[in-house]
Amino acid sequence: MHFSHAFYFSDRKAGEHRQVLLKLLELPNSPACADVRPRIRDSGVLSLFATPMLRILLSRPEYRLFINATFLKRTLHRSAERVEKKFSRTRCNAGF
Repeated sequence: MHFSHAFYFSDRKAGEHRQVLLKLLELPNSPACADVRPRIRDSGVLSLFATPMLRILLSRPEYRLFINATFLKRTLHRSAERVEKKFSRTRCNAGF
């Protein structure tokens, strides 16, 4: 699954993005998928959605079980990559 930068940073799409992430969390949190939940949690795969996912997980007690060291480490790494890319573009555009 790939989201463009425009999707991440558009204020107009912020509400839609949040709804997509919430829907993504509903399925593994359902009783029918209880067997998959530990694998999703242990893998830290939700870190692909970085800070927006972290905000949702922190704001909803029923989803906090997905927060673990792997998730936090990968989310921090992903966020740092995004900041570095933004900094590099700004620096290149400034002529450094």
